[in-house]
Amino acid sequence: MAECVALCVPPSEPDIPNSSQSEGAGPVFNSGGPVVAIKALGGRNNSGSVSTTMAPSHSQRPSVSSSGGDLSSTSRSSGSLGLARERWNLNVTGLPPEVIDTIQNSRAPSTRSLYNSKWRVFEEWCVERQAIPFQCSVVEVLCFLQSLLERGKAFSTIKVYLAAISACHVGFGDKPVGQHPLVCRFMKGARRKLPTSRPFVPLWDLTLVLEALCHHPFEPLEGISMKFLTLKTALLLALTTAKRVGELHALSVSPTCLQWAPGLSKVCLRPNPAFVPKVMETSYRCSMVELPAFHPPPFSSAEEERLNCLCPVRTLRAYVDRTAGFRRADHLFVS
Repeated sequence: MAECVALCVPPSEPDIPNSSQSEGAGPVFNSGGPVVAIKALGGRNNSGSVSTTMAPSHSQRPSVSSSGGDLSSTSRSSGSLGLARERWNLNVTGLPPEVIDTIQNSRAPSTRSLYNSKWRVFEEWCVERQAIPFQCSVVEVLCFLQSLLERGKAFSTIKVYLAAISACHVGFGDKPVGQHPLVCRFMKGARRKLPTSRPFVPLWDLTLVLEALCHHPFEPLEGISMKFLTLKTALLLALTTAKRVGELHALSVSPTCLQWAPGLSKVCLRPNPAFVPKVMETSYRCSMVELPAFHPPPFSSAEEERLNCLCPVRTLRAYVDRTAGFRRADHLFVS
């Protein structure tokens, strides 16, 4: 057997030299600095050369503050970004810490946390097989993905694991792990072996729910409890605006974000200007929602009066008035 070799990599070097690895190769221990000790026992060469490619960044999810009207994304220190392996790879290229922070913030905090947990699972799997996680061959990557497949993991879950590996692995040549031809073919095969089953019958009956909203305990609005008024308001806004949970949470009662038309004929809703949506294109930022009144009075029949119980403008007005006494922030929905 070959003797143990210590490999020192300065942070200014653009690439990490390839190291020989075999089934008996030991793990890499990264203490947070630029020095890496690799225990090599000789054998086959790593099948992929080192590069600095990363997985494509993901759109940022909304991050909403819990106090006040400021919905700006929470700033995080470099130590809480997760994906320490990816950060180390970027540091080796010579990028300043501020640039690395910005690059890693291309993913939402929840995505970084998810990738970090999946990468740790892959690291443990590689350590058991004495493989180098960030520099292992495509064979090890495919064997790990196959183990997930055999354990009954969903295809969407396997995709998350692959994205985390692509973010932290040095890649093969000039391509990340997720773009390797064999990995692409494996994922196509996994999709065929794990078809997504969709139920043919809805899990809940919308007509039944809307009918229930027209009667006790959701009517009359003036006499129902705060709990049922909140549930009715949230459901009607979710159905009529078709917004994500984060976008609904970003709605505000500020005069610039909530505007009533005369006679409550309609309402205009805007999210807090500091809100960062999941889809960051300009057309999605601070988009206005205009909701007209549904069968407003005067009523020509009892049916129109019943349908007016489903009016989101009427229900929203009652909710805003009821919560005004104990509201402490500009958030529309009070927790």
